[in-house]
Amino acid sequence: MKSTILITFVLTTIVVQAQTPLKVHPTEKAIIKQNHFECYSFQVENKCHVVVNRAQPNSTIDFYSNYNGGKLLSRKKSDEAGSLKTSFSAEDTPSFVLNREQQNFVQFFDKHDFVLKNIKLEWEGTNLLLTFNAADNDQKDITYRLIATKKGVKNVIEQFESSADLEYMAASFQHQAKTTYSLSIYSGSEERYSIPLKLAEDKNAYLIYPTVTTSIINIDLLSDFSSARYTILNSQGKLVEKGELFSAFNKLNIQPFSKGSYFIRLTIDGETSNGEKIIKK
Repeated sequence: MKSTILITFVLTTIVVQAQTPLKVHPTEKAIIKQNHFECYSFQVENKCHVVVNRAQPNSTIDFYSNYNGGKLLSRKKSDEAGSLKTSFSAEDTPSFVLNREQQNFVQFFDKHDFVLKNIKLEWEGTNLLLTFNAADNDQKDITYRLIATKKGVKNVIEQFESSADLEYMAASFQHQAKTTYSLSIYSGSEERYSIPLKLAEDKNAYLIYPTVTTSIINIDLLSDFSSARYTILNSQGKLVEKGELFSAFNKLNIQPFSKGSYFIRLTIDGETSNGEKIIKK
């Protein structure tokens, strides 16, 4: 009797869907994920800033160091657009990020997109002198732009480029009245970060403009501050509006106000200004 052994081979086909690799720095490394998000970091003085984009909306994002097998440094929530901006001390720079809803890791390695240190704006005779140290990841096309803003109009005074090594940068320029200055960092044509530049002697300095308007009032705070508030009084001294100022450049909408004269007073780190007169047309 002849035995017949039937061997059936079952071929299992695994379909691999083409996916876009996730690029991370300082070198491009492909991490195949179906629902990846984007993440980058940079350092300004002694703070590490981390930006997350394209995460799931309102999702939990964990930031870990590489110490003790991955120490949890912080847990944050992305906004409705799937974005998140946060910061750490330079000593607590995250090594990787985990989005719990998407199960994706992004490795930071030990290099930021760019590093800025020792930023200083001071008088040099009748001119202003800006100095700073900068280094960047050469794959990111980083440029640094010194920008002057006067009455809402921005002009680039000078542009700098750096390398992977921390380099000294300097620019001397003529001061313009009622003008604020900032150092903006670009990756290609995208502005990554902007730093208001302030003179040390301009304690609690500010600029309010325009003084005649139908709607928007700009309030620029020209010195470092811990807290800032504003109050708006009408011509009879009655309080019309008050609130807090959280950034160096602020906009107030007074379009709902009645036509007439008003006074804006600022309280910066406990010191209250005499007030600036504005006219609502």
